[in-house]
Amino acid sequence: FADMTSGHDSYGQGRYIDLPRVASQGPVVIDLNRAYNPPSAFTSYTTAILAPRDNRVDFAVTAGEKRYGGKPQPQPAQ
Repeated sequence: FADMTSGHDSYGQGRYIDLPRVASQGPVVIDLNRAYNPPSAFTSYTTAILAPRDNRVDFAVTAGEKRYGGKPQPQPAQ
């Protein structure tokens, strides 16, 4: 997912969060403290998958893993 911290306080291409497959309908609890950077945040020897439009939110998610060193990165095009 990408949020308002992408490219500033968190990795520019977005962060990942693993969700279990839900067997029934109803509310799903997402623990954003478990958000983590993809491998491309640490090395240039991998590729980055941009967060799809449906996985971009217009607010800051301050929970989870933050940006890994270096300069702030540009946000993906909206």
